[in-house]
Order: sequence, then C-alpha cells, then structure tokens
Amino acid sequence: SITPIAPPSGTQGGAITCASAPGQGTTMRMILPVEPAPHERLDTSAPRSRPGQRRHRRVLVVDDDAAVARATGRVIASRGDEVQLVLSAADALSALQARPDFDLVVLDCEMPGTTGPHALHQLREAAPGARVLYYSGTELPEGAARADGFVAKPAQARELFAAMDRVLEDAADPAER
Repeated sequence: SITPIAPPSGTQGGAITCASAPGQGTTMRMILPVEPAPHERLDTSAPRSRPGQRRHRRVLVVDDDAAVARATGRVIASRGDEVQLVLSAADALSALQARPDFDLVVLDCEMPGTTGPHALHQLREAAPGARVLYYSGTELPEGAARADGFVAKPAQARELFAAMDRVLEDAADPAER
C-alpha cells in the first residue's frame, strides 16, 4: 500500500512524484526549490566591469516539469536576468515567434512528445540566432552537438551560470559561431 504524500513543498515550488511498474520497482523523486548560497548570488546593484557585456539577459527556460522550471528560473533570475518559463517545446516555439530576442534558451532534453534534438531543430528554425543550452538529467542525447552547450541536472547555481556564460561568451565572439 502506498500512502499519498502532500508536503507543503508544493506551494513553495517543490514536488514529490512516484512512479511504479510491476516487475520494475518504484521510483520516488523529490524536487525542492533551489536558492543559491549567499556567495553564489550576484550583485545586481552595480554594472559588470566587462566592456560590451549586457547587464541583463533574456532567458527562456523550457522544461516540462513545472517545479524544475520554476526552480531553474528563480536561480537564473537571482543574478538579474529576465526569465520566461514554458512547459513544452510547442510553447517555446510560440514564445520565440512572439519575441525572438531571447539571449539564451535553457532547454530540457527529455520532454513528452519530442526529443531534445527535434526541439532544438524547431527552435533553430523559429529563431536562427538563438543560443541553446541543453539542461538534462540524462546523458547528452544524440545530435546534442548542435546545441551551444550542455549542463547536467541537477546543477549548482555556479555550474548553471558558468555554462550559460560560456554559451553567451561564444555568441559574443563571431569566430565561435
């Protein structure tokens, strides 16, 4: 017998999921809201010292798990970036068609109804200049080399920021594109 769990984390951006299949066992996942450590928070009160670097970036976070999308979005927003969350590749396409000026798309590689490479191909068609960072809890999917970067879930804020910065620095250097 499985007892349902209704933790207060659901109202704070967390979640608990349970999947069970006969002969395969049971998998329980607990997702807790992520807050970067105080030393990982970036000072948003002063401009960065690097010439030509944009102060705020527009980031589209695409993840079918709403709790993960919210947690990822909060971490990214903590350094002053503008974040939009969507829960499917179709919603990401709509967001890019409505406003193709996102600096970065943080894309979950595993979503219902699509694969990471397929979603990437669609995003590239909608916004050819979009920089895409794969963000996945699984191994890098086949064809992922076409993405601009990869970071594994779960990632510490500093790991996510470093991967984002690498992708965006490459975008600033036309020789890397």
